Amino acid sequence: MMSVVRHFSLLTVVQQSGVFPIKKKSTNSLDVHVLVDVIAECMGSEQSELANIGEKAIRLVTETCKYILGSAERAFQIPFFDVLVDKLCGLCYERAWYTKVGGVTAIEWLINNAPLLWTIRIQQLFINATIYIMIDLHEEVSYGTMGRAQALY
Repeated sequence: MMSVVRHFSLLTVVQQSGVFPIKKKSTNSLDVHVLVDVIAECMGSEQSELANIGEKAIRLVTETCKYILGSAERAFQIPFFDVLVDKLCGLCYERAWYTKVGGVTAIEWLINNAPLLWTIRIQQLFINATIYIMIDLHEEVSYGTMGRAQALY
């Protein structure tokens, strides 16, 4: 499975930052955003094993893009990470508690591992998503999820 994630990471770099980046959808190219959907499904899963796989996939995509592009700052400039953040923050707005846990886990990982300037640029999405969790289900969500969301501040 990790080989597939690495392959999609390579395609992401080539399509979104290569010499000839693909600007519009083409029937001749593979849509790399399918990886975003897979990671979000894993992170929002009720099964903790799938959430762990989702976190490993985020780490592998990040490491692969950093290796190819030379730095984390350049890696996080490709549009893939903006789409990924939108999708992962969207998990925090779902009704199920385990989906909210997946969203907070992904946000926490990105805050701790992404470049500071990128995190500052995206911080409003993170703030809105975590505050929504604290306001929406403060009586229903476990204290662990609430504590993790509050600890991000």
